[in-house]
Amino acid sequence: MPFDAASELLEFDRHAILAGEVWRLWTCHLVHYSAQHALIDFATAAAAAVVALPSLGWRRLCLILALAAPLIAAGLLLLAPECQYYRGASGIAVLLVVLAAGAPASR
Repeated sequence: MPFDAASELLEFDRHAILAGEVWRLWTCHLVHYSAQHALIDFATAAAAAVVALPSLGWRRLCLILALAAPLIAAGLLLLAPECQYYRGASGIAVLLVVLAAGAPASR
């Protein structure tokens, strides 16, 4: 199954990251364990992004996401040593919810 092999190459794999496969710090947020998992993450992130976007703008929002993705994964690496594998955008979705909560209310 080529899709499973690609997902395994992109997921957060603690041993692979420590062996130098640093791209996984970004790509682990793109692969999921199931379609339902991906749909929930996507719906949450999209709804929060729609709320946060007017106050941040596209450029700032993209920069925040590009910088936050590896930091979230690095946090897992440092703070959750029992976490061997991770897939999903839950951390990104939570970040967007926090940004949306901090966005000024529209009139």
